[in-house]
Amino acid sequence: MPGDSLRAHRGDLQLSLRLGSVLMAKKNYDRAIQILRQGLSVNPQQPDLIYHLGMAYLSLGDGANAQVYLQPIAGQFPNDIPLQEAFGGCLALQRKYDEALSVFQQAIGQTLDGEQSARLQLHVAAALQDLSRTDEALQIVAGLKQTLPDNPEVLLAEAKLHSDLGNMPETEEGLLQVLALEPGNIDAFVLLHKMPRREPDPGTLEQISAFLGDDRIDYRDDIKLNFLAGELLDKSKYRN
Repeated sequence: MPGDSLRAHRGDLQLSLRLGSVLMAKKNYDRAIQILRQGLSVNPQQPDLIYHLGMAYLSLGDGANAQVYLQPIAGQFPNDIPLQEAFGGCLALQRKYDEALSVFQQAIGQTLDGEQSARLQLHVAAALQDLSRTDEALQIVAGLKQTLPDNPEVLLAEAKLHSDLGNMPETEEGLLQVLALEPGNIDAFVLLHKMPRREPDPGTLEQISAFLGDDRIDYRDDIKLNFLAGELLDKSKYRN
């Protein structure tokens, strides 16, 4: 009967969406993409499936395929801030910084949520930084820091900008503040120990070993951390 067929299709869609979401939560993005694409074969216009498929590609760092799925629904749902944020992210991933900047700025005007606004402003600052408009980016981050003085993401963004400007004391101070608030912040840890003329402290290799060996933290496949460990080990060999 037609009604039975329709219910079966709806069940397939919901199952694909649930399985895809579970697989994405487990970071099994390739398998999630397979499942979600199966769901889209039933209904190619289903927005939730399209969104999750775009997010799966974005999580894999595939900005081009993410854009294929996210751009059409971003146009349909301009007030969906997480969707606009993801769409801007896939543009930035492809180095389409001007387009990403425009998306993030428009999204800021659509939200009244302070946390969303702060996150979007950080995206704007990152896009400006990539466009070599570092002074403008620093002004945005400085404004955020006034209202969020203990936010690790804000402090890290500010430290990266100071690094671009060659302000090494400010960079180091900011990175140390981030690590005091969030000791497991790999970006801050790697940037700090890659600073010019900075000798690694005796505990650095032990900290890296602890990160890589901690089953509770997914650092074992972190390329930046492993690369830093290799560099520091080389330096240790040359010093001995």
